Amino acid sequence: MDRHFLEEARHSHKAIGALEDAASQLRLLSSLSEEFQDRLLLSSLVDVEKWADTFDLLTRAWQSGDATAMQEVITSSVRDYPQLKPLMTKLLDERNTAMAAKIERFLQTPKSYFVAVGAGHLVGDKGILSQLRRKKFTVEQL
Repeated sequence: MDRHFLEEARHSHKAIGALEDAASQLRLLSSLSEEFQDRLLLSSLVDVEKWADTFDLLTRAWQSGDATAMQEVITSSVRDYPQLKPLMTKLLDERNTAMAAKIERFLQTPKSYFVAVGAGHLVGDKGILSQLRRKKFTVEQL
C-alpha cells in the first residue's frame, strides 16, 4: 500500500512527507528488553499459522467499515498473550498520540493532505480517529 500511494504521489508531482520515519520505528523496537523481544519472537513463531486468517478477518472488517471488528482483531493478540500489552501500548497507543498530534497540525493549515496509516492506528479509544474526535475535529466514515 505504501508503495502504491508513493508512486501515485510521485506521478502527480505531490509533496511527500511521513508521520514517522524508519529510524523511530527501529528505536521503538530496540528499546524493548531482550527478554521481551524473545517472547515476542516466540509468540510470532507459534502463531504464524494464524496470520493469514487474522489478515483475512482484518481485511473483511476494513472493507465493511466495521471498526468494532477491526479492534477485535487487532487486540486479539493481547487477549491471547497478555504479556504483549506493553508492546501494543508502544506500537499503537504511543505512536497514535504522536501521529494524531502531527495530523492536528496539518488540519490547522489551509492545505489539503492525504494521510495513510495502517488499519490498527484508526480504531479504538486511543486510535487516531478517536483522538481527533476528542479534539473536536469532525471525522467521517465514508
